[in-house]
Amino acid sequence: MPSNLNVVALSGHLTRELKMKTTPKGVAMCIAPMASNDRFAGRDCVTYVDLVSFGKFAENFYKYGQVGMFVEAHGRLRSGIWGEGEKRHLRHSVHIERFSLFAKDGMKLVASASRGKYEDVETAEAPEPTDVQF
Repeated sequence: MPSNLNVVALSGHLTRELKMKTTPKGVAMCIAPMASNDRFAGRDCVTYVDLVSFGKFAENFYKYGQVGMFVEAHGRLRSGIWGEGEKRHLRHSVHIERFSLFAKDGMKLVASASRGKYEDVETAEAPEPTDVQF
């Protein structure tokens, strides 16, 4: 019997300041708004989605993430509905399990982490410039 699969891989830029909150049980939660660009029928399409993380993983994402940074994220799609009657709203978010953050120019890896047994963030040091002979 087939089973459901809920896996999302996204890349894009962080669009607004990251928000750090605490759940009622005292767990850290980071919300990072992201925009992902796509091209469809000759037009640019932008999709906005919130990247959500929890615990030490959220603290690390909040520590290293900044507006404008390029991010690659993997996780699970979630949705929430709020409001009443005609004013009901639907919002999608991705609860991330892995991320890589790159400098604003998209070239230098700043931080990378995975949830679970690898909650420590790996930070990348810029390589020393070298002259390349051709």
